[in-house]
Amino acid sequence: MKKNGENIEYECCALCGKITDVPVSLPIEFRDYYIEGFGQLCYNCQYDLGSEQE
Repeated sequence: MKKNGENIEYECCALCGKITDVPVSLPIEFRDYYIEGFGQLCYNCQYDLGSEQE
């Protein structure tokens, strides 16, 4: 998805569908909140998943 009329496309959260601040072109090894085999998460979903695991 494009964000704020920019030409950069951003990933959507694999759980909630919210547009993240992670560019599609960013390699996965440099991403925060990325789960291999599942996809990109937003901060809130990653936080919620982390809280449930405690």
